[in-house]
Order: sequence, then structure tokens, then C-alpha cells
Amino acid sequence: MINRIIFYIIVAFCTITLSAAPNKIVKTQQKLSIQYQKIHQVDESIRELLDAKTQNEQHLRSLESQLDQLEIKLEQVEKQKSQIKSLITKAATKLYQLANHRSHITFTYSKYYLNKLIHLDKDYQQILSTTQKIVQAKKNNQIEISRTLDEQQKLFKHLKHSRQAQKTAIQKLQKELLTESTQKQKVPTPSTPKKHTTDFIKQKGKLPWPLKGSIIQHFGDRITGKMQADSMLIKAEQGQSIRAIHQGWVVHAGWLPQYGFLIIIDHGDNFYSLYGHTEQILVGVGNFVHRGDAIAKAGKTGGQTQDMLYFAIKQNLKTEDPEKWLTKL
Repeated sequence: MINRIIFYIIVAFCTITLSAAPNKIVKTQQKLSIQYQKIHQVDESIRELLDAKTQNEQHLRSLESQLDQLEIKLEQVEKQKSQIKSLITKAATKLYQLANHRSHITFTYSKYYLNKLIHLDKDYQQILSTTQKIVQAKKNNQIEISRTLDEQQKLFKHLKHSRQAQKTAIQKLQKELLTESTQKQKVPTPSTPKKHTTDFIKQKGKLPWPLKGSIIQHFGDRITGKMQADSMLIKAEQGQSIRAIHQGWVVHAGWLPQYGFLIIIDHGDNFYSLYGHTEQILVGVGNFVHRGDAIAKAGKTGGQTQDMLYFAIKQNLKTEDPEKWLTKL
């Protein structure tokens, strides 16, 4: 929900922007939009890192479980080793005792204990090999756990530093924009555009939809507590064309926290249409657009989990129900 003060500031800045010559404010706004985009990308990276961290934690728990199982298996193998060594000793002793007797029975017994000794030695060698593999697997798991934790910690530290740098840059640009805007207000230029008038008021109930899609959220729907939606959210496909509902001047085309890439069109007589969460903006501040012109491509910027369009209509600072302005589907 766009705060009235924020909306007023955006429109005020953009009105000044359209009158600026040379247009230094536009350049500052473009820089600011780029910084917002960068901080958005950092936030997305942090979110992906946190998702990866959750997956890694699950993986680490799995590895720890494997380590526990390896420890149990190692204990079992050690017991088997001890038992087999004892059996080998007994078999060797018995074979030695029978060595001096030359009867058919002693020969049979000797052959039995010799074969048993060979098999026990083979089992012992196999257990030794298994023990070595278990120990190596344990080491590999411990190394993987340690490396994963180190990499995540370094990446998170880097992203935090990058986000702080972008935040500082945004604060600096906001101060520059405020200073430039104040200077422009003190010295009006002869190129200041006059208030334009269109027949927007006559189009109520006749305006085309900005894109085709089902409604996710209606104007006035309860969001949290007593807060109600000041817009409608329309389900979209990624990259789907978003079109202007009526002719007018683009007064804002850039990044805004929570709304992602946002476009505001001034239709005259203090009527504005707003298009948010877009993936790509196709117009710039100061452009004049006609009804049906493609102005952006749908996306889910601004922290959304699915592709959608934030769509609102305002008159001055009052929010209108956009569905009442659009044609019936």
C-alpha cells in the first residue's frame, strides 16, 4: 500500500523533473533507481543464501546422522576385528597341535582349520579395508561441513557489506535529489509544463485492463488488522506485456521498495494510474504514452513470490477502486 506522503513526494519530484533544464534531476533519479535495483539484487541474493542455508543445515544434519551411523559401524567393525583375531589365534594353535599327528582324522581337521584360517584372514583384511573407508568418509564429511559453513559465512559477510554500501549510496542520492529539487523550486524555468487535461473522468467503466489475468486481491480487501488494500493485484505470467490504460505523461519509472519497478502515469486533472512489481520498464520519465501502449513487462519484483501486477488509480491523494474504472470482463 503506497503511503500518501510517499506518493505526494514522488509526484512532486517528478513534476519538478519534467520542468528541469538541464535535466540533472532525471539523471539523479536514474542513479537512484539503479541503486534501488542493486540493493534489490543484494536482498534477493541474501534471500537465496538463506534458502541455501536452510538446505545446507538439512544436509549438515544428514551428514551428522551419517557420522553417527559411521561411529556405530566402526565400533561393530572393531568388535569383529577382535573376535576374528581371537579365532585366528585359536585356529593357528589347533593347526600347530595337529601338525605332529599323521592320521586321516588329523589331516581332515588340519585342512578344516587351515581353510578357516584363510577365510578368517580374508575377512580380517576386508574389515580393515572397510574401517579405512569409514574413517576416510568421516574425514570427508567433516571437511565438507567445515567448508560449507566457512563459505556461507564469507558470502553472508560480503552481502551485508554490499547492502550497507548500496544503502549509503541511496541516502546520498536522496539528499542530492532533495537539494536539486529545492533549487528548482526556487528558480522556476520557463519550460515548466502546463497542467494538462484529458477526458479521463469520462472513461470510468470504459478503460481497458492493463493486462489479462485473474484478480488475486480486490480493492478494499482486508490485509492485516484494520488495514485495507488500496489497489488490486492481478495475476500475471512472467514477461507478460503491461499496457497503459489511457494516455498521459510518465512521471515515475523506477524502483520503489516493496513495489519493485513502478510506473506512474499522469492522466491529467490530477488522475494517476500506478503499475508495480514489473520485471522490466519500457518507458522513461517524461514520455507521453497512448492508451494500449506497452509500458512494462510483468514480474515479481519488490519481494513478491509470484508474478503479478500492482495496479491502482488515484485522484490527488485519494485512492479510487480501479475495478470501477475498467471494462467488465
